[in-house]
Amino acid sequence: MNAKPFKNVGWLGIAVALTSVLLMLVLPAKAGPMPRGFITPVIAFEFIETPAEVETLFSGPDAGAILAAMDLGNRIDFVYMILYSGFLFWFAWTAYRLSGIRMLYIVMLLSVVVLLGDLLENLQLLSITEKLRSESYQGKDIQGELGVLQIFTWQKWGGLALSFLCLIPYWIQGSRFAISLAFASIVTAALGMAAFVYRSVLNEIFAIAVALMFLLMIVFCFVHRKPFERSE
Repeated sequence: MNAKPFKNVGWLGIAVALTSVLLMLVLPAKAGPMPRGFITPVIAFEFIETPAEVETLFSGPDAGAILAAMDLGNRIDFVYMILYSGFLFWFAWTAYRLSGIRMLYIVMLLSVVVLLGDLLENLQLLSITEKLRSESYQGKDIQGELGVLQIFTWQKWGGLALSFLCLIPYWIQGSRFAISLAFASIVTAALGMAAFVYRSVLNEIFAIAVALMFLLMIVFCFVHRKPFERSE
């Protein structure tokens, strides 16, 4: 049996990590005033709620450059979403083949749900920035996009948090590192619930926790050697 059954999944994870770095370089590091608690423009944009918040975010002399950088990042994200959701699906499929834990089917399903959520979220974000550029723009023009944006945003972020929770039955069968991933999954999901209830810096912390979960899973792919025993 393969000594490192997740190794190929890990290479896809490396592609996810490299694309993450690319997005960090492309997306704007600064923008206009953000909703309270937010420090990252793209995270603030994803969780934005009102036309006034949008207009403030993209205000100032560099508004055009910020809009262009945000659009470029969101276009790259169309590739990124396929990579990270594919990584999650392949990871869950490999874990299922090794363990026979049926809950991992839920993770595979959620990876598709997350992909669709991210796709629809991106379409709303790009539509908002396109309308902002219009000389005839009025706040009411983006009410439709804002009305559904939070649904799709939480479909993505919530789906990821739930996916990590559904991996716990697999994690707890393994090494200390795997068990630490089970604990990290619980913490990430708890942060997600808190951010859902109270939009604030918690959303930023939750986003960081999700990124760290992916990083830890990528590391797991390369360090895990002995497959967990298949459940009967």
